[in-house]
Formats: sequence, C-alpha cells, structure tokens
Amino acid sequence: MRPLLTLAVFLVVGACNQAGDPLPPPPPVHVETLPSGKEIKAFEPGTAKFADDSLAYRFSYLTSLPLSLPIKPSELPAITAEADEVWAVIRPEVEKSGFNLALIESQTSLGVGYPSGGSTVTSAHGSSFTFKRGMDGTWSRVPPGVNPLAKN
Repeated sequence: MRPLLTLAVFLVVGACNQAGDPLPPPPPVHVETLPSGKEIKAFEPGTAKFADDSLAYRFSYLTSLPLSLPIKPSELPAITAEADEVWAVIRPEVEKSGFNLALIESQTSLGVGYPSGGSTVTSAHGSSFTFKRGMDGTWSRVPPGVNPLAKN
C-alpha cells in the first residue's frame, strides 16, 4: 500500500496578497489533445529541482479521472494509461529541451481552499509519474517508490 501513497500528490499551495486575501490557483493555460482524442487542460510546463540540484521537466494538468485518496489499485490502470498518453505528447519537447528526467503530474481539480491561520491553504490530489532516460538513451517509467535519481 505504501507505493500507492507515493503516487498521491498533495498539491498544497498557500498564497496571500498584501491585503491578506487568498489568491486563486493559476488557471490551466491550454488544452492538449492526447493520442486517444481525449483533451486535458494543461498548466504551463516548468522545471522541478531536486536536492542534488538535478532538474526535471515538469508537466502538470487537470485530469477528469475520478481518483480517490489514497489511489485505489483499481484506479491505477486508467491513470497510468493517461500518463503514458501524456508522455507520448510531451516527450519530443522534453528531449528537445535536453532533460533526462520528466515528471507528469495530474490533479483532480484546482483545489479546495481551507482557512489556516491568517491565510488560505489550497489543496487538491492527483498522481505523479516520473520518466527517466537511461544511459543508452531509452526512456522508462520509474516504478512507484523507486528513487528516480538512483544511477542506472
């Protein structure tokens, strides 16, 4: 069950403007069409930095899949298939950008706001998949619970 928990991503963002009013999460910036024809609402791609200073290409989007928290084993095939489709779409950009590591993160909504002290914390849940380029140049999905920074 522990590896399933590593799939769950808690996207917790606390942000306030100078007046102390909570800021809403950023809206998705574009629609991507997957090979199946399914459309997803994607956020602006970016980078993720790890403790060892290595960087990964980061792609986040809203999923329409109904996910529970923690993710149930019965939900894994659909969310994995969706991540693999997203990977097929973003892989050329990841390679063009020179990354050897890519994160694909989905979330079920823009989140729900909860008051916390003098600010509002926004949280949503979803999944996260890591793809890594091996020494031979081939890409593979990193299994849940495995450190993607481990040497090949």
